[in-house]
Amino acid sequence: ADEAGVPAAAAVPAASLLFAVGHLYQGLGGLLVTFALGGYLSLVFRRTRNLHAVAIAHGLYNTAVLALTLLAPAA
Repeated sequence: ADEAGVPAAAAVPAASLLFAVGHLYQGLGGLLVTFALGGYLSLVFRRTRNLHAVAIAHGLYNTAVLALTLLAPAA
């Protein structure tokens, strides 16, 4: 349990779901990808207690997705 008394087994999926819901506009695929990414970033935060690392990882992910979207040939 952390400072709020919420066990990690509940906090990580709850935080991931909240993160994913914020990306519903991307459709079901976006929801699933961001749920997984949210789970990973939640675990990184729990391990490091460094929100800056999580924010930088999120920004790098967004940059990579944007670069691939702009550079990939149109399907």
